[in-house]
Amino acid sequence: MSAAGGIVLWIDGYSDIFSDFDPRPYATRIVSDDFIAQVRRASREVSHQPNGLRLLVPEKIRSVQDEVIIRQRLKSFFTETSNGLRETLITARRRGVFFALAGFLLSLGASYLKSLSAGGFAVTFIITLFEPAGWFLLWAGFDSLVLGLKEKGSEAAFFKRMAGIGIEFGSY
Repeated sequence: MSAAGGIVLWIDGYSDIFSDFDPRPYATRIVSDDFIAQVRRASREVSHQPNGLRLLVPEKIRSVQDEVIIRQRLKSFFTETSNGLRETLITARRRGVFFALAGFLLSLGASYLKSLSAGGFAVTFIITLFEPAGWFLLWAGFDSLVLGLKEKGSEAAFFKRMAGIGIEFGSY
């Protein structure tokens, strides 16, 4: 759900935000994949940068001390995940460029060897290795650059958006 440019979610308790399998305190607990999926779904309804994430909790169980800790934990989670995904994107982009360049160079080498008029067994064997390797690396690099970065890029954009918003709690 979203209201007035922000994301609003109703939760039954603070534990809805965190993994059921992690018994640690809120400050170090793992954020739930289900919670992130709900935030992601709700954020799709907001076409621009959401101005906040508002978590509505039953009035009788609210705790200001827990909310301060949870707010800090969520902010650090979104920031750390955003930074990690940014590094992953940079690495994937470099790998894609490297693969494409290596494939291009192998194909170039195979073409050059084909142009030589003296082609013995060794040259034919190298050409036989270089051509499919060149094609594979070239297309694997393009695939990594185009398709792989698109999926990772949307996830990185989501976490970057979430790292920059305010988190507040309310009652229902």
